[in-house]
Amino acid sequence: MLLTLGIQRQNASKATIGIYTEILWALFFDYLIFGTIPTALSAIGMTVVITSALTVALMKDMPQAARVTEVDTAV
Repeated sequence: MLLTLGIQRQNASKATIGIYTEILWALFFDYLIFGTIPTALSAIGMTVVITSALTVALMKDMPQAARVTEVDTAV
């Protein structure tokens, strides 16, 4: 219920980061309750997901001119 209320009151980029922290909480409680450590492939997957989410959220806050990575050389 609190997660839903928080998402309603924040903008989409900040709420998305909050949702993706569920991966970290799941990892913590999985270790705490079951004593399991994720495999290397799982750790790589989590890193990719969290990095992608942070990149998208941070890119939304940047002005459009700063996001351009290629120069248009079409004539």
